[in-house]
Amino acid sequence: MDLCSKKLDRATKLIGGLGGEKTRWTEVAEKLGKDYVNLTGDVLLSAAFIAYLGIVAELLRACHAQTHTQL
Repeated sequence: MDLCSKKLDRATKLIGGLGGEKTRWTEVAEKLGKDYVNLTGDVLLSAAFIAYLGIVAELLRACHAQTHTQL
């Protein structure tokens, strides 16, 4: 009987711990959904930035990259 009560106690703790994970996973899934919507625009912006900086001198490229990362 003691073994069964220990197992039941452990199972209750495990289920309680996993309940919090559901909330966290739901929040992460919602954030990923929003990020996915912006993915195409982010890729296009990055490609345009790289294409533009391909013809610019190295010093100016570093300056632009630093400014871009601060945005």
